[in-house]
Amino acid sequence: MDKELIISLIDKYFDGRTTLGEERQLREYFRQRRIAPELKSYAPMFRFFANERNEGVNNNVRALKIVLWTALSAAACLLLFFGLNFDEVLKKPDNKAISIAFIDGRKHTDMETIRFQTLQSLEILADGADDACTAQLEAINGLTE
Repeated sequence: MDKELIISLIDKYFDGRTTLGEERQLREYFRQRRIAPELKSYAPMFRFFANERNEGVNNNVRALKIVLWTALSAAACLLLFFGLNFDEVLKKPDNKAISIAFIDGRKHTDMETIRFQTLQSLEILADGADDACTAQLEAINGLTE
């Protein structure tokens, strides 16, 4: 390459005005053995940049592999988890989805029992909420009087 062209590219490089193609030309020039004696001081810097660029690509590939393996492992765990938990549904002859509730430590699959127990629990909660609200209102009224 022409020494004058390289010198102008180095000046542009340090001014931050080089294009990617011009930077590639600089890296290629300083990779070769025949470098002008007055430009040899720039060779280690451009060789370092070329090596760092390649190493950065290698680090990105390693990181991508780690992410892919992690994602695949997570997907396999989820598949195994859901496969084991839905095993009961798959064993039913009519293959219908079932509802399961544990009431007082016993397993119930009858929808009527589940509905009844749920409504009863909600009524108990609602009654307790009314009592709590009334008690708080009375306490507030007692403070203002």
